[in-house]
Amino acid sequence: MERKKLADKLITHASDLERVTVSGNPLLDSLLNHKLMEAREKQINLQLFLNTVQYDFLEAMDLCSIFGNALDNAMEAAVQIPEPSGRWIRLKTAVIQGIWVLKVENSCMRMPVVENGKYISSKPGPRREGIGISSIRYCAGKYNGTVEITAEENAFVLRVTVPVFESGGQPVLP
Repeated sequence: MERKKLADKLITHASDLERVTVSGNPLLDSLLNHKLMEAREKQINLQLFLNTVQYDFLEAMDLCSIFGNALDNAMEAAVQIPEPSGRWIRLKTAVIQGIWVLKVENSCMRMPVVENGKYISSKPGPRREGIGISSIRYCAGKYNGTVEITAEENAFVLRVTVPVFESGGQPVLP
């Protein structure tokens, strides 16, 4: 009897979840669905605006590291806003003249600390730049990409760019 209750509960829970296919990449869609569910639980308004791109110009681990770390950092900052109506994240992607652009904007409670051009982690410990930002920089750098971070009052913006090439080595142009 216990197993049946558990099975019924799991089936009910699974049917309550919205599965969203937004990127066209099954691995990325799985990650984004998980992050959408996490944002909902934390009462964060997460908006996704993605171009349908194959994402074959990035290794799967790098793709997940970039999106996962960007969204983890954004949620960490947004959840600190006391009023849930002030918690938001906007994630956008586009390919512009052969360059893939990921832009993640989020609400934040306070301006981040910057030392020598690096954003300092607010977490305790000896590590200065957060692991998430370092991972994003590393992954983008593998593909000659860049990471740009800006902060305005109550908003943090992360912009990742990576040149996009077809399998034949030719740049992808819109």
